[in-house]
Amino acid sequence: LGSSDFGAENEKRLRRLYVSGRLDGRLRMTVSGDDGVDISREILPVDKNLNLVHHEVLGGRDVRGKYLTLKIANIQGADFTVSNISAVLMVLGQHEKEGV
Repeated sequence: LGSSDFGAENEKRLRRLYVSGRLDGRLRMTVSGDDGVDISREILPVDKNLNLVHHEVLGGRDVRGKYLTLKIANIQGADFTVSNISAVLMVLGQHEKEGV
């Protein structure tokens, strides 16, 4: 999916990532930061009949950077469709500006 600054110039940490869609097998979701540290999680369907995916990937204090890179890989050729990815980020180094 590539790298993104998610609209904020500051360094940030990933708290949570929510992935939803359809999946015929297993996926691997990987999130990397500028520091070279990454987290990688396996995603399985929550509804076997409809192959629905609603998965929460927990971040941590280790993955941080101005840009975060998201990668999705199918495992053993599984077909998949991602309908939505939502990220909860902690933006670092923000300070409130006082009015003059």
